[in-house]
Parts: sequence; structure tokens; C-alpha cells
Amino acid sequence: MKVVCAYLLLLALYFYVRLRANADPRMLYVIALCGALAFMSHQSAAYYLAILIADHWLFRPRTPVSWRQAGLAAAIVAAVVGPWHGWVSHLYGVVGAVKANPVLSSGQPTLLRLLRGGAENAVTSLIPVPFIDFIRGRHFTAASVLFRLVQLYVNPVVGALTLSVAAALLAKWARPSATFVRGFHHLKGPLVTLAFGASILLALAIGRPRYALLWSGPGPFVWAFGVALVALGAWTWRRRPADTSMPYTPHLTAILFAFAGYVGGLLAHPGGEVDGVASNAMVPSVMVAIAYAVARVATLPRRVRGLVMAGVLLESLVTWALVANLISGGPPFDTDPNRTLKSENALVFLYDAAGRNWLPFAALALAGQVAGVVMLARMRTTTTTTSTTTIDRHG
Repeated sequence: MKVVCAYLLLLALYFYVRLRANADPRMLYVIALCGALAFMSHQSAAYYLAILIADHWLFRPRTPVSWRQAGLAAAIVAAVVGPWHGWVSHLYGVVGAVKANPVLSSGQPTLLRLLRGGAENAVTSLIPVPFIDFIRGRHFTAASVLFRLVQLYVNPVVGALTLSVAAALLAKWARPSATFVRGFHHLKGPLVTLAFGASILLALAIGRPRYALLWSGPGPFVWAFGVALVALGAWTWRRRPADTSMPYTPHLTAILFAFAGYVGGLLAHPGGEVDGVASNAMVPSVMVAIAYAVARVATLPRRVRGLVMAGVLLESLVTWALVANLISGGPPFDTDPNRTLKSENALVFLYDAAGRNWLPFAALALAGQVAGVVMLARMRTTTTTTSTTTIDRHG
């Protein structure tokens, strides 16, 4: 349901951008419907929707919304969300329904637990710490390789991007454009990075988690991440321009949306996870990151872009091998507790309803991959055409 929730939230983001562009009240009602359905799919939608509401007040010009329009949007949300939560509250009681929330059902969210787990998740949700430790350890067996590959491609943002795209982004690293710098300062980037980095270091100092004192695991990465953020914040604050104002652009909303999801995921999962919580609570943010990463890769030279596509294709074959193991019940999925839960509760998923035939799903996935390659090629063509036209006009 997390992917369904992410799809609905991205639709809400799209219609919100359209609402800002043309002030069409119908967009507001569609946003309310998509947001309510996303919340019904997974409660992590709450912090994404909260930031869209805050975005209306943060950036000018504000889209005019009357009280009547806001009331109708609220009624749509209530009509979608109300019946289910009313029934659950009647069945289990209001307190029982609230305690069933994943944030509370996974343990008491104490401040100490939030500090320890939040600092760890902030890093492990981005980079594949277990996979890096596995490579450093050099203890390779077939079962361990499969297990670490699953951890890599299922959990952190780097795995979702693929190693090929991540490497291309690092190779493409260059001095940020003036527009990017202005946007960073307009969003109070120096203060945010300073505060976030200081919070991570403070969490390590006060929470004193066990991993903070070890040379393996997330400890060194968390320390380095906190120090790097503080250094970046201090450096950019000292070099901030006198005027940080800029006209509104949808990129501001998209970046705020993705960052709010990242922070919200950390707060909603106070317990530390060595695999991170990107696949549990940050899927829309990951998808936004993938979109920007693909747009960046599209600007690479043709040969380099071809190498990246070849790498992505190779990695997709690895993930197909993992899917084959999942279908056959092989390692590492044979010990997955979800498989036992599925059997014990006689659950029927879409795969079961399709007669346990994986071919239609494989065809859909392959079609999506082909569409992605075509879109990447078209983005490169459009970028090249636009650049040529700009040069001609200034020539």
C-alpha cells in the first residue's frame, strides 16, 4: 500500500502545482480527494499533505482560496476518511485505534529513542551501510550476497536510484548553478543544514547509542554526515547573498515536499533501523529524488548516458534474479516472516488472484523500464534542442 500511497501523493503534488499555476478551484478538490485516499492507503501521507498546506502560506503569490472552497475540500476529506476511522474507533475504541498507529505500535516513542534512532535512520535511509560493511568484510557466500543485494535495492535511496545513476551523479558533480544557490538560500538552506547537522551530533552525544562507538556499522557514517552538514551550513551561511528572494517556481514546492517527507519519516519511525526507513515512510520523497536524478543524467554526453543505461539494465537483471528467488521461495525470502504471516492468515494478494502467474507483472515492469529509457532519451533531445535555440538567439 505504500506505493499506492506514494502514487496518490504525487498526484496531489501535481494538482497542487497546477492549482498554483491557474488558481482553478477544481484542482483543490482533486487534491483533497487524492490526499484523503493517500491517507487511507498509509498514514505516512499526513506529513506530506501537511507540507502542501504549509506551502500555500510559505511562498508568494498565494493562490486565492475562499472559505467556501476550503470547506468543500474539507468535506471531501471527511467523506473519504471519516467512515473508516469512525467504524474502527467504534469497534476498538478511540484509544485502541490511536495505539494501532505504526508510530505507537512499534514501541514507546521516547525522546531518547527518537534521538538514537533518528540519527541512524537519517543516514541509513540514504546510503546502504550494511552493503558497504559487507563489501569491506569480504566474506562472500551465495546466500549472503543475495541477502545484501536485497538490502541494497529494497531499502536505501542509493539502491532505488541504482548504483549506476548514483555514480553518474557523483561524476557529474559540479559547482551548483546560480539559480540553485539562490533557491537553496531562499529555502533557508544554511540554517536548515546547520540545525539538522547539529541535531544529529547532539543526538549522538546525548543518546550515546551503541553504534556511535563502533568503527563498523552506521556509526562513522552518522558522525561524518552530522559534521558535513554543520560544515556546509556554516560555510554557506557565511557566503549567503544579500538578497535571497526569488520568484516562485514549482521546484521549491517539490523540494520542500521531498524534504518534509524525509524528516517526517524520521520522526514517525523513532526506532533505529540499520536498513533505514526510506522504503517504509519516504517513498514519495524517493520518487521525487529519482525524477531529479534522471533529469540530471539526461544532460550527460551520449556515450556516458549509454554507459549509465547499460549499468541500469545490468542492475535490473540483478533485481529480476531476486524476484525469481522471491517467486520460488528461495533465499533470502524463505526466512521472511511476512511469508509466514501470509500463510497463517490465508491472505490473497494480486499475484495469487492472477493464478500465481508472474508473466503479466513482468511484462508491465519491462514496459515501464522501456518507457523510462524512451523518456530519458526524449528529455536529452529536448534539452539539446532548447540549448541550441538559446545559443542561436544569443548568437
